[in-house]
Amino acid sequence: MLARVRPLEQGGAESAERWTTRRDWRRQRATTQPIHQLPSVVRSRVIPPGGGRAGLERVTMLTPYEAETIAADARRAGPGARLEVIVPPSTSAARLAAVESLFAWLREKGIEVSVRRDEEES
Repeated sequence: MLARVRPLEQGGAESAERWTTRRDWRRQRATTQPIHQLPSVVRSRVIPPGGGRAGLERVTMLTPYEAETIAADARRAGPGARLEVIVPPSTSAARLAAVESLFAWLREKGIEVSVRRDEEES
């Protein structure tokens, strides 16, 4: 099956068309970066600087919205706070790295970030 694709042109008057096959499209998709899937459930703990006050702990499904909420909690605790994110023991190395990269930007804000697998066997 052929698909008609019109390229974006910047100010040009030409209306060039190119034809591509479905196989070409699949090949292009295969060479793009893979989407990192996150673990479904995580336990997060925000420990304030100095540990004087009680921290915030939650168990949640890790969606982009929940990741923003966890990061906001850590930012609210302020520089010197610690964020611990604990994933299930069966989490793959790729998914662990994806969670790590999701919260890595908090280090620039002075927040210590620790992402690890749960040590308890279920």
